[in-house]
Amino acid sequence: MTHEGMVHALKEIHRVLTPGGWLADLRPNRRLEGRRRRDVLATLFGLRGRREIPVGVLEEGSFADDEAADRAVRRALREGLFTLLSTETFPFRFYFRTLALLDDHLGTRSTAFLEAPTRRRLEALMRGGSSRGILSVETLLLNVLRKV
Repeated sequence: MTHEGMVHALKEIHRVLTPGGWLADLRPNRRLEGRRRRDVLATLFGLRGRREIPVGVLEEGSFADDEAADRAVRRALREGLFTLLSTETFPFRFYFRTLALLDDHLGTRSTAFLEAPTRRRLEALMRGGSSRGILSVETLLLNVLRKV
């Protein structure tokens, strides 16, 4: 969705909310220690027993929608449609029992991908039957906005 499309969506949400109504804006966080993360969508771990073994990252080719959403929220706040009540970031942990299920998930995201070395490490960890699966940890951002 374009920046203007997101601004339009926020204006429509503002229109239908009752006065003082709340909006939860939940999406991937693209900042890490104050800097933009250009390519990392999530950190991946292989699960063995109680251990989480780092294997690499799930990469994203484009964050254009996330950047447009950031600009749209800033614009809605600047225009006085909403006030920002709180902002939180938190890790979202998602489990895949098999590499095939992770691949199915990747098929729903047009620009997300695994690089070959990460895939090989996951395949090696999944062989032998002692793996409990794959853990994907993505940092999410939650903004709570109130209609003015």
